[in-house]
Order: sequence, then C-alpha cells, then structure tokens
Amino acid sequence: IEDGDPYMSLFTTDPLTYKLRVRRKIAVAAKERYINEWEGYLSAGTYSQEYRNAPYRVSLKAVDGLATLKDIL
Repeated sequence: IEDGDPYMSLFTTDPLTYKLRVRRKIAVAAKERYINEWEGYLSAGTYSQEYRNAPYRVSLKAVDGLATLKDIL
C-alpha cells in the first residue's frame, strides 16, 4: 500500500457504499437518452491495478446486491 493511492478509498467493509450503473445511450426523437442496463454494488476489496507506467488498466468487480434481500423484513 502506497501513500496517495487514489483507489484506497474503494476498500470498505460496507458492501453498499458504492453503487455502479451500466447505462446505454440511445437517440429518441433527435435527443439523447440513457437506459439503465444494470445496477449493482462495488465488491469491497476487489480493486486491482497493473504495476506499470500510466496509462494503466484498472479493474473493478461488482455484484447485483440480491444477497442483501435476506435482511429485509
């Protein structure tokens, strides 16, 4: 772990801290609009980064959060 790593804040114990959305841009009547394709939550502790000079690829993993439904009464 290095000081100043901009992605360290992604590591959390709360699985619902960061929500991710995948959206698709479409054109409707000469206007642009976005349609949600998928929503989920960043999996805590799954960030990875290649050790090379910038620009570098960053990978994130996410889950749909269905496992949290068991906690809803």
